Amino acid sequence: MDTRYFVRGRVFPAGDGQLQAALARIYESSERPRCMCVQGGVEMYIARHAEFVIKRMPGTGHLHHATCPSFEPEAGESGLGELIGEAIVEHAPEQVEIRTAFPLARVAGKPMPKGEQADDPVVVSAPRKRMSLRAVLHFLYDRAGFNRWYPAMEGRRSQAVIQRYLIAAAKGVTLKGGTLEERLYVPEQFRLADAEEIGQRRRRKLAMLMSPESDVSFKMAIVVGQLNGVEATAYGRRLAIKHMPDVPLYIDTKAWEKAERGYKSILQAVDADVVHKPRIVLAALIYAKREHLYQVDSLTMMLVTDQWIPLDGLYELPLIEVLAPTEI
Repeated sequence: MDTRYFVRGRVFPAGDGQLQAALARIYESSERPRCMCVQGGVEMYIARHAEFVIKRMPGTGHLHHATCPSFEPEAGESGLGELIGEAIVEHAPEQVEIRTAFPLARVAGKPMPKGEQADDPVVVSAPRKRMSLRAVLHFLYDRAGFNRWYPAMEGRRSQAVIQRYLIAAAKGVTLKGGTLEERLYVPEQFRLADAEEIGQRRRRKLAMLMSPESDVSFKMAIVVGQLNGVEATAYGRRLAIKHMPDVPLYIDTKAWEKAERGYKSILQAVDADVVHKPRIVLAALIYAKREHLYQVDSLTMMLVTDQWIPLDGLYELPLIEVLAPTEI
């Protein structure tokens, strides 16, 4: 379906060169563009990044046509239902708070003084829903739109596109008193000629891991990238992340062995005898043991096609290749 938007009495195709000017005219007003995928249209809102971007209003995904890029099943059907309102709180279209089950810092412990006892009776509380690292990865992927396929994206999901959209997806998302954008690192597309400049930008981005803070032993960040290999070392395992050839991540041997058991089917899938090799997207919570030496605290993995479409397993690959064919 060709996406069309209604702005001030006129319908613009998504790629219309005049759409940006039309959005600029209503950006600071109460007017909203409408996605014309269904009769009467569906109200959208405008976000401003490098340019004006039309986005879906919270809770309206199911109102769009099933072939529309803004379509999303109702929360109860997609699995988000149990997280909306508790682990995912939408304060406004561009302001989302997520509540995670993992910390973003290792905090120095403060033990209770010996002999102190609680006089209050036992309080029974219902468990609060929180997002795991895996849930955060899926949340980012969903906001970036990589969980769906458009024929126009064939062959265009390069690392540069993956990075740009994942970082854009993190904008406006807060967690643990900070922002997801400041704690998220997605590697730039590596170019040997620009290796020094790329390295400088990465060091500036991750410098916050070394910034001091009271009662914090280590600050942590989330790295999302393609797992490109694993190598044994005298101090554990070295994880190679594609487009970060000069900066591996390190993980304790026992922790990696646990990951191998938990993600055995995903790790084996990349060696399957198929034409289009799937990839492994890794999300790792890291901290700096010393400057530019990054240790993995925890990780999760997701299997995706060569076009970055999520897979539950290799059994889905034939269907995905029919629906989203790639060039051989």
